Amino acid sequence: MCPRLWIFDSYSLFIFLGLIIAVLVFEWYGHIEKARRLEMSIIEIVALLCVAAGFAGGLLFQNLYDYLYDPTNYVWSNKMTFFGGLAFAILLFALCYAVYLRKTVKRTLLTMLPIVPGCLAGAHACGRLGCFMAGCCYGVPTSTWIGIRFPMMDEAVIPTNLMEAIFLFLLSIVLIYWAYKRKTNLTIPTYMLSYGLWRFIIEFYRGDERGSLIRGLSPSQFWSIILFIGGIAVLIGLLRANRRNPNPGTYPRQK
Repeated sequence: MCPRLWIFDSYSLFIFLGLIIAVLVFEWYGHIEKARRLEMSIIEIVALLCVAAGFAGGLLFQNLYDYLYDPTNYVWSNKMTFFGGLAFAILLFALCYAVYLRKTVKRTLLTMLPIVPGCLAGAHACGRLGCFMAGCCYGVPTSTWIGIRFPMMDEAVIPTNLMEAIFLFLLSIVLIYWAYKRKTNLTIPTYMLSYGLWRFIIEFYRGDERGSLIRGLSPSQFWSIILFIGGIAVLIGLLRANRRNPNPGTYPRQK
């Protein structure tokens, strides 16, 4: 719709805005929970490293999909895929946790976990607004009232980018509110189940070609299934753990 805002690339600007919002929400929650400042800073530095790893993963995964789809005509592109970025970010965080975080900031990390899904969903929503502004991640052609014609297109398409941004903003609000009111670790599987199901469905209406992994499924649908199954496993694990906790689903505030 508007690839550039003044001198800024719209997509990059909205990604940056999403990161800023995520950090502000994280800081706000840490202040409410009276989290230790030094440990908060350590977690935020690791989170930024995971974001960098996420960008690298998003690029590598998308280029892998493109190569598998058409090896003969493949050329490197700067397109990214969310699930590739999420996978790389999780792997780096798991490594950092095993090597360092669990020994130094485990209590603060557990305190802050409930707000993480809300921060992630909010940042992702801003990224999808960037997709809408840039005219990527669009849907299939449509003649209905919902259709939007991007400048480089001859026909209107379903604005799957804008629809996903709205969904993610609403999900973010729910998760942040739930984390604030309940201090519950169940925000994690809630995000995994909700976004996994949403992404699987919305992929049927995507019109941009992004390669494939399994016949009949887009790459994102494949990873949506993995995310949803993982959400069920995490939910079951947390519910079992919470039965042994005198305050199920909650973390005590730090003193």
